[in-house]
Amino acid sequence: MECVYHPFRFPLSFGRYWLYGGTLLEVVLLKPLNPQRRQLQVLLRPSTSCHILRPRNDVCRVTIPEMNEPFRIGIRAFHLQDESVGSFAMISDIDYHADICLETKFSKMFGGRPVPLTIRHKIAAAASEYSCVDFNSNCRWSNSLSTSSEWKFSNRLKKWDELMGTETRPSGTFFYQLVEAMDEKPYALLQSELIPCIRTVSSLSFRFA
Repeated sequence: MECVYHPFRFPLSFGRYWLYGGTLLEVVLLKPLNPQRRQLQVLLRPSTSCHILRPRNDVCRVTIPEMNEPFRIGIRAFHLQDESVGSFAMISDIDYHADICLETKFSKMFGGRPVPLTIRHKIAAAASEYSCVDFNSNCRWSNSLSTSSEWKFSNRLKKWDELMGTETRPSGTFFYQLVEAMDEKPYALLQSELIPCIRTVSSLSFRFA
C-alpha cells in the first residue's frame, strides 16, 4: 500500500501528514501532567477523520471547542501494528492559531519583586528577629522554591480599591502570591529561617486580605 499525503488543518491552523498501512491519526486534548499520577488524562477527543482512505490532498478538519481550563493538544497515531505491510505516520508544518486566555489582572496590579531564596543571617538572639513588618535585607523570610508561583513583596496599592473591594489595606510592604492557571505544582511557600527550640508556647500573627 502506498504512502498517501494530505494537508492537515486545525481550526485556524494548517499542517501536513503522511500515512502508510492502516495507520490513523487522532487529536486529543490533555490535562496538564500531574507529577504524582504520571498518567495522561484526556479532557476531550474532538472528532478527527484523518486516515488513508480520504482523497489525495483533501483537508482534514478538527474543530476544537472553547476551553475554560489549561490543556495540551496531543496528536496520536494508532493502528500501528499491521503485520503484513507495516505502519507509518509522519506530520509536519503544525501552525496553530487561537484566541488564548490572557493572564489575570493580578499579575501586573501589585508589581513588586520576588522574595529572595534563603539568605544566611547570624543565629537570631530573639524571637522578634523573625518578625517582618516591612521587608528588607534583615527579614528572615524567604521563598522555598524558585518557581513562577513564588512569593513577592511590594508596596503598590494604587488600584487596591478597584481590585480588592475593601477599605482595609496593608501598611508598608506586603507579601503576595499569585498562582496562574498555567502554573505547575509544587507551589512556593513563604518560609521562615530555621528556629531553635522554644521553651514556651509561641504565637504567630499576620494580617491577610
